[in-house]
Amino acid sequence: MKIEDFKKIDIKTRRLVDSLFLGNYKTAFQGRGLEFSEFREYDPGDDARHIDWLVSEREGTTLVRRYTEERDLQVLFILDLSASMFFGASAPKAQLLEEVFYILGLSALVNGDKVWAYMLDGEDVQFIPFSSRRHILFQILSRCENVSGEDNRESLDLSFLSRSKIKNTLTFVISDKLNVDQQSLKIAKFKNDLVYIHVSDSFEDTLEWTWVKVLSDGSHEIVIDLDNTKKKEKYIQERSQKKQEFQSVLESHKIDCLWLSENLNPYSAILQLMKKRESLWNR
Repeated sequence: MKIEDFKKIDIKTRRLVDSLFLGNYKTAFQGRGLEFSEFREYDPGDDARHIDWLVSEREGTTLVRRYTEERDLQVLFILDLSASMFFGASAPKAQLLEEVFYILGLSALVNGDKVWAYMLDGEDVQFIPFSSRRHILFQILSRCENVSGEDNRESLDLSFLSRSKIKNTLTFVISDKLNVDQQSLKIAKFKNDLVYIHVSDSFEDTLEWTWVKVLSDGSHEIVIDLDNTKKKEKYIQERSQKKQEFQSVLESHKIDCLWLSENLNPYSAILQLMKKRESLWNR
């Protein structure tokens, strides 16, 4: 999607962010926006999640951690721009990635947070420093339009993040991968509030697009025989199993995941994610 296209939807997005997302954003993503201040004794009605059991046992009384809100929350986007993201029966998945990034990035800036990004393009990891000004969104989108998209790896490796000093950030990983290096994923989750947004083309799940015989990933043509029912059913079953297994991996690490495709409204899906996280914080 070109920068001009985003400028056309900018007014709509700003209106929705102001009216729908802002309040939900603050509560849904407050977890890593809180900074430890001190311990105090537990009072009836306190959130039991804030009890520090190790310190309480050592001190002989029940103590809870007290937090203060950080002034700035740094919102990090990890954008997968490898070759598979430029596949799509109707439009490249990278286009959906860009739209989701724009919605969340604008929500962060309106809330007063800072936005920055890592862009994964093959062996190249491009870094864009954080900013609290709206030009950062278009800077990142401009970079998205100028990647090679030549990397064909099937697994996402976040070791570059786990090796860095980055911590206490709200981190959105936007990718179509169903396989992530689990060690780097575990470390990234330990250090940050991690949300995985999986983008796909509905054709990848169903192979239902009767007129499609030859597809393109941007650099190669892919021939698919949609008349072979047995192979088609086997593919669909294996694809579904992969998604279930990946969902289980994310759940085991307590990582929220949002599943998106081109036939879903990204605004509604993101709002549902915010409300889900908000309800968990309010328990």
